[in-house]
Amino acid sequence: MDDSGTAIIVALSSHNITKVLLFDVSTEEGTVRLLSSFANPPHLYTLRAIHPASQTVVFSHGLTVFFVNWSSHRFYSVLPHDDDEELWTGPVGIAFLSSHHVLCVKTRSADVYTLSDVAEMTMKDDTLLSSQGLATLVDLGVRTVHRQSFPVQKATLRGVAFSEPYIDRSSHTDVCTASFLAYDVLHGLFHFEVQLILPPGIDTVRHPPQPPLPFDATCTLVAVRPMAQRFVTYEAISDDTSPPRTELALGSSAFISACALGTRGKRGVWTERQREHMSRAVYGFASADHCAVRSDTPRGEEDVGVVHPAPAEVHCKRLYEVQTYDLRDDLTHCAFSEVTGRIILGTRRGQVQFL
Repeated sequence: MDDSGTAIIVALSSHNITKVLLFDVSTEEGTVRLLSSFANPPHLYTLRAIHPASQTVVFSHGLTVFFVNWSSHRFYSVLPHDDDEELWTGPVGIAFLSSHHVLCVKTRSADVYTLSDVAEMTMKDDTLLSSQGLATLVDLGVRTVHRQSFPVQKATLRGVAFSEPYIDRSSHTDVCTASFLAYDVLHGLFHFEVQLILPPGIDTVRHPPQPPLPFDATCTLVAVRPMAQRFVTYEAISDDTSPPRTELALGSSAFISACALGTRGKRGVWTERQREHMSRAVYGFASADHCAVRSDTPRGEEDVGVVHPAPAEVHCKRLYEVQTYDLRDDLTHCAFSEVTGRIILGTRRGQVQFL
């Protein structure tokens, strides 16, 4: 949505062109307006996020993240750290926490970027047009951003869904909270919560003189859903019991194909398929259920996520099931409305189902 809440802004991208459209929903008729269209450089490949307030779209290719301003047609890139671990973790999903802070979930970590070149991105140059009549982007080169990284160990994340960030301005600092669902093919589903403590009113300042670094940032693993035969457990082991050699416990014999989280992160859904047969199912959960039983027992650094109180198990309910041997009926996409409870499913054959 735009700042007024009366229009929906959508970015569409292919291998060679990106278009940003505005859908006006303030009237029953509705109108569609093209805000921007530009030719993609060869390395702008996967569209990851959009932030209407700053007129920014985010792409990724390999390990590199690209920030593009669709109004000024400027962009810059952010490279990974020069260490061995960064070479094995690429972006899975990206979301804006504020105009100056971005959450980048990778296969092996969750990073919070603080953007310092917002003002430079808005400076407009003379727009150059390609042979197809599309705007040509101006490359500002590689930028170094302040980042806070939270490693995700013993898991390789393959998909992620974000909630909308919520900023609490009731105290002398702004507290930004957001959550995300991420899944690993072997280990299962993980519900994380990210919290930033920011200088007050930071989202109302378009061009601050200094990068608005967070006073503090945390990434907490709130709950886990075991999807493989064995998964990392955080249950306390009694003193008279020998700990298991691998610190693993039994889970469900299934794997996830898609997940979705509500805008406030209160409820979510995911689709899974059993390993023994061709049953597909849709499950739903309410975060209040597993947050209420969450343990406060600290855990070690070798567990999934950063060191925080131990997570609970996701308490879920089966909402829908499909029995078929046709692989084209696999549930590959899902979307979820937290307010209405409506679920939209997409299959491999291209069908759309409403629940």
